[in-house]
Amino acid sequence: MHKLAAALFLTISMSSAAWAQVDIRNPTINTASAEGALITQAGMAEDPEEKLKLLEAFAEKFSGHSAIGYVYLQLQGLYLPKNNFDRVIEYGKKLLATVPGDVEVRHNLTKAYEGKQDWAALLPHLIETKPAAEKDVVTPEPEYEDEEAAWQAKIDYAKGVVQYIEYSLYTSALKIADPQTKINYMNALREQYADGQYAKQTVDYYIQAYQQLGDFENMLAEMEKAVAANPAQESYLYTLAESSLRQNNHDKAKAFAEQLVQVMSQKPKPENQTDEAWEKHKALFTAYGNLVHGKSLVSQAGETKQMYRDGRTLLLTAVEPLKERGGETYGALAYFLGICYVKLDVEGDNIAAATRWMGEAAKTQSPYQGEAKKTLAAIRASQ
Repeated sequence: MHKLAAALFLTISMSSAAWAQVDIRNPTINTASAEGALITQAGMAEDPEEKLKLLEAFAEKFSGHSAIGYVYLQLQGLYLPKNNFDRVIEYGKKLLATVPGDVEVRHNLTKAYEGKQDWAALLPHLIETKPAAEKDVVTPEPEYEDEEAAWQAKIDYAKGVVQYIEYSLYTSALKIADPQTKINYMNALREQYADGQYAKQTVDYYIQAYQQLGDFENMLAEMEKAVAANPAQESYLYTLAESSLRQNNHDKAKAFAEQLVQVMSQKPKPENQTDEAWEKHKALFTAYGNLVHGKSLVSQAGETKQMYRDGRTLLLTAVEPLKERGGETYGALAYFLGICYVKLDVEGDNIAAATRWMGEAAKTQSPYQGEAKKTLAAIRASQ
């Protein structure tokens, strides 16, 4: 990414004299006049600080001169490497009043807004700059051969700006803390560069931003996009399976749960994990998949004994990893196992197991704890 940024910076930092609007690059100057003498003196100054002072003096004294646009452009270029972004913006806005489509002026403004991290100003500016740069990219070939070099330089510069806008949208989104503003930038990236290299890298950032906003519908939609592109993302698969189950979408819950188990059976160990840690991780997420699938079967079983048997088989495979982890996930597992044993009681053969698992669920904090206590009391009362 840094190499790309450097390459783009070199491309678009080339001097653009002799192309774009002539009035701000090739002014007609009477060197015998006070105005002309001041600009000439500034042009000959080798010290950037001296040049800046002379141009500032011109801007103050001769703001109505026909060469003022040229002076503003020079001042923009001098203030930018000094990180004086306010002055770059000040002169850029003055220039856009007369040359709104000038790509170099606009790119200087882009760098200044980035430098100030003025996200509110940068986003609309980038969106407005892109069509201006795209227009320059298709500038007709000149009639005369001696104009071809300047014509090609103009096109190359504009191409660099179009590429840089994509880069700016992406890198700015990564820096932004506010989740809604981050989403706005990523939305613009997807809209403006749908097939670009960066739009594909935003899914995880969308998920984080929507989660921060509490927008779980969009968060889950982005997770589905993520696993469609790369199924080997177990945490997303588990979240999708659980959320589908909560919405009583049993087909999706089953599909995500089975996909999760399959992924964990095939996913290779990451290089930065020990064998022991990876085996525990695999066992845990396999247990999560079987838990969701088992809960889904039990929730739908009604009076169908075989669904309770199938659900119990899946849930029992999840016991050891989830018991070690504890918490509400283990509490849910215990409750659904208890239900299985209650429903599959054959003349009291499963009462002990039902009591055991409902007892576990009753003492473990989870959404099912209250119901587990009632069921446990009913089991004991029936004995």
